[in-house]
Amino acid sequence: MIKSFPINYGGETRFVKVPEDNLEAVAKIRDFPPLPNLKEAVKRAVENPVGGE
Repeated sequence: MIKSFPINYGGETRFVKVPEDNLEAVAKIRDFPPLPNLKEAVKRAVENPVGGE
């Protein structure tokens, strides 16, 4: 079976077709709601990085 994936290229959407046997995994993008206070979220992330001490 063939999987088709949309790719943005040159301002257009093109489709790439790949045999499923050639795919190890497919990552899917999820939509997230916008942050209510982006400036505060960035400040908090910089002050408390993931894996930081």
